[in-house]
Amino acid sequence: MTLFNVNLLLFQFVRALVIPFSILVSFSTTGLLPSLKAGIACSFVVVGFFIGTFSDTDKNSSWIGIAFGVLSSLICAVYAVQVKRALLVLGDDTFKTLYYNSIWGIILLVPFIFYSERSVLLSQVEELYKSNFKLAFFFFTAIMGFMISISYVLNIRCSSPLTSHIVGSSKSALQSILALVIPAFKPSNPSGESNLLNIFGLFVVMAASLSYSYVQFLAGQAQRSSNTAKSK
Repeated sequence: MTLFNVNLLLFQFVRALVIPFSILVSFSTTGLLPSLKAGIACSFVVVGFFIGTFSDTDKNSSWIGIAFGVLSSLICAVYAVQVKRALLVLGDDTFKTLYYNSIWGIILLVPFIFYSERSVLLSQVEELYKSNFKLAFFFFTAIMGFMISISYVLNIRCSSPLTSHIVGSSKSALQSILALVIPAFKPSNPSGESNLLNIFGLFVVMAASLSYSYVQFLAGQAQRSSNTAKSK
């Protein structure tokens, strides 16, 4: 619904709100907050979001799309925190977590898929099985989707929900930069000034994400050194 109402570039900025939502959700469930330096880095990710959002003048974008994007970010933040809690309950078992996640995903999503895409499904499913190429591509897409799910859960397992969202934001920012470079994926906004501001916002998001990663890397090294000293 967000992509129906905003362009690809603005979509990436709206989804960056998952970072402050992740901090709020984590604080409400665990009472923990990131360090001051990590919090500053996260705040600049949000600054990049605002630069990109309010400099966008694409008439095809709407506040309804932004509202759906904000809701999506909130849901993603809650989901990541729940995945972390599920890992603790399931003995830190990645594949057992994916098993439960896939089962619930089928139960909850299939009715919505049939409701919104039933006409496409009915018209395309027969054609899909008639073409070996399309069928092979369908299974390839399913395999890649499963691998993305594995990497997402492993990311949360080895780090934290907030770190996984920082990684996602930097990935999205890089995708948007490529979208500005590749002509076929350029946003429909013709304003050169707005595009410059969008690019600046993207680099703010990228720089803040890299800063957060560096801060967390240093914190991890300090923690390991402390544990080593205690063990001696």
